[in-house]
Amino acid sequence: CSQEVDDIAAITGTDVDIDVADADVDVDVAPQEGSLTGKLLVAAPNLDDPYFGGTVIFMLADDEDGALGVVLNRPRGAVVHGSALAHLWDGGPVGRDRVFVLHDDLKSTGSVIINGVAVAAEPSILDAVMEGNGPDHARVFVGYAGWGPEQLKGEIERGAWLVADADPSTVLSDDTAAVARDAYMHAHRPAATAAPSTDGDDDDDHDEHDAASTIYTR
Repeated sequence: CSQEVDDIAAITGTDVDIDVADADVDVDVAPQEGSLTGKLLVAAPNLDDPYFGGTVIFMLADDEDGALGVVLNRPRGAVVHGSALAHLWDGGPVGRDRVFVLHDDLKSTGSVIINGVAVAAEPSILDAVMEGNGPDHARVFVGYAGWGPEQLKGEIERGAWLVADADPSTVLSDDTAAVARDAYMHAHRPAATAAPSTDGDDDDDHDEHDAASTIYTR
């Protein structure tokens, strides 16, 4: 569904701040060793959470102060802004007054680059996207997912999350079903939960693909 708005604040019903540096965790352009910045978090199939179950999250920051990312596969709807139609994504349950724009203009002066993905840090980029004059590939996220110090590490150790490498084409794709399937298929799983071997056996591959489709498509 879509709605018509005169300004970006109407999207969330509150003032919008697109300065990512003001988030609880600073975006780390040069991630520390062992950091999940620029990686994908993939909800484990057994994660029974009403919001995070089935999600795939692109990590924008992960350091000693905590972690921050945006959910890639939760459509929020669309808004009509002037003559343009802008699709919005639910980035997470925290900071619903915050907007993040992920895009492919790596030369943009108003963005930081995280693993080949530009993250907007000034309102002009959001305005351009909303008016249909922005980068070729851009996604607008409202809100984010956040963790305190050591919180995410503990969740991963308990098996709540899998980790996968992030490809810019995946992060910027609006095909949420494909994003989720690909992330799950390429996630690093403990041996006990690893995907079945597909050596010479297409049936196993299809079974794993179908299982991912069921878990991560909402």
